[in-house]
Amino acid sequence: MKKLRLLLLAAFILSVCSCGNPETDTLTPDVTETTDESVSSAESELFTLPKENNNGEKINILLGSHVEYEFMVEEATGETVDDAVYDRNREVEEHLGVELGFESRPNFGGSDVDTWKNTISQSVLAGDDSYQIIDGINVWTAQLIPNGVFMNLYDISTIELDNPWWVSGFPLRDGKVYYAFNDAAFSLYKDLYVMFFNAELVNNYKLQNPYELALDGKWTLDNFIGMTKDTTADLNGDGEIDWENDQIAYLYKHAANRSFLSSTECSIIKHEDGKYVLSDLTERLVNAYDKMKAFLYDNDAVYCSMEADYITLSQLFIDGRSLFLVNCLCAVEGMRDMSDDFGILPMPKYDESQESYHSQIATSTSAFYIPVSVGNPELVGKVCEALGYYSMVDVIPRYYEVALKDKYTRDENVGEILDIIRESASTSFEFAYSTLFNNVWPNDIFNSAINNQDIASLYASNESSWRLTIENLMSLELP
Repeated sequence: MKKLRLLLLAAFILSVCSCGNPETDTLTPDVTETTDESVSSAESELFTLPKENNNGEKINILLGSHVEYEFMVEEATGETVDDAVYDRNREVEEHLGVELGFESRPNFGGSDVDTWKNTISQSVLAGDDSYQIIDGINVWTAQLIPNGVFMNLYDISTIELDNPWWVSGFPLRDGKVYYAFNDAAFSLYKDLYVMFFNAELVNNYKLQNPYELALDGKWTLDNFIGMTKDTTADLNGDGEIDWENDQIAYLYKHAANRSFLSSTECSIIKHEDGKYVLSDLTERLVNAYDKMKAFLYDNDAVYCSMEADYITLSQLFIDGRSLFLVNCLCAVEGMRDMSDDFGILPMPKYDESQESYHSQIATSTSAFYIPVSVGNPELVGKVCEALGYYSMVDVIPRYYEVALKDKYTRDENVGEILDIIRESASTSFEFAYSTLFNNVWPNDIFNSAINNQDIASLYASNESSWRLTIENLMSLELP
């Protein structure tokens, strides 16, 4: 059913982003209404919750201040996505006879993370049922799972994780899932890691069409690295290439560069006999790592940015001075005024024999957690289902219309590519529980290539620590 939803949503995007003359082709109201009805009709039978009157019972959602856009819209303003969020909140309240309340707190990094976790833990320990839903940044909130403060979502009968408005979180063990991604928390879509390319530079250097490569299943690590060769330019004429003044081949967000681990199917943690165990160092990972090391280390054509703001990080690309950019999909929101045409790709596969692309769900993505202190988990489950359903049929399509249609009205491939990206959205043990590991996070392996570190030595120096962490997680006695 998830695939069905994605195909329908892709059809909507294609109607928005279809090839044509941007001065004459417009998205008419009839197209939007027809597509929304198609999505609703195809999925409506899955949303079977009858209307209820719960006498305005308050359902409080705690969320990070950086994702207030997901819920905290107090009135309709005429801004398309905000109005969709506002309408969705009212529809959920009316459908279930509840009142939604929202509280936001900083939780993106630094000392804010400890305050965020302490707020949740203290509420649960006090048994005060202050928050019924935690919409938490996954990389940090997951640190509380071993403390037993969250419910196993499979134990809430009104939550159906197979419904298309959910993407299940990564189980800690069989039958134990303590978080899940919900369409209501639509950072799920905004924070997928993708690769952007500058179409003008591709044409100027007479490179292969990246869209054709991707659609033919040939968008691979070798093709990506190969296309970057000899694509720098000394714009200020000082005889050197530097990212501040010149044109480079590859700009990447440090965190996003981690996604090569999942995109090339190089996991170092495997599922075996109902548990997760550390895998041996594979030839596949060694080969992929060594290719990236040769490409990234001491290369003036690439630049790694630690900038947290997605749009600020992308500025060099927006200025037309980078062939490729790896960042979150939401970076597209800052590219509408970009002079050069550009495109979006999934992250590269290991080779052509790899069956599927994999789009890593960023660790900055918000996910739903239900505290064990919740007094009425069945009603909370219904609220989660209603939030997800109404988001799927209205909020998500409107987000893609606003984010993409203005820039991509001449791009006939974007719908197919976005379908691939979202259909392949996933996470892994390494990413889901990365911050539970001490020292080097196992999902950060490819960033060690920046410093020319030998992969065998890296693995050997962290093997015992990684193995112990996994074993400790597998031995936890949780609800």
